[in-house]
Amino acid sequence: PHFLNLLAFAFIFIFIWARIGCTLFAGKKEFVLPEVYETGANASFDTVGTSILTLMQLMVGEGWHEIMYLNMIGTRVEYSAY
Repeated sequence: PHFLNLLAFAFIFIFIWARIGCTLFAGKKEFVLPEVYETGANASFDTVGTSILTLMQLMVGEGWHEIMYLNMIGTRVEYSAY
C-alpha cells in the first residue's frame, strides 16, 4: 500500500510537469532550423503523452543536453531552468 501511494505521487508529479512543459514548449521544435541545430532527439512537448516520455528520458539522463539546447533555441534562454 505504501509503494502504491509513492507511485501515484510520482505519476501526479510527472503529469503536472508534463503539462507545464506542454504549455511552455508545444510547437517550438518547428522554429529551429536544421541548419542551426542538427539533433537526433525525437523528444517533444507537443502532447501530454510525449511530454511524459520526454520527462522520463530526461530523468534517465539520455540525451538531455540535446533536448535542452533544442528548446532553448526555440524559445528563450530563461526557459532552460525548466
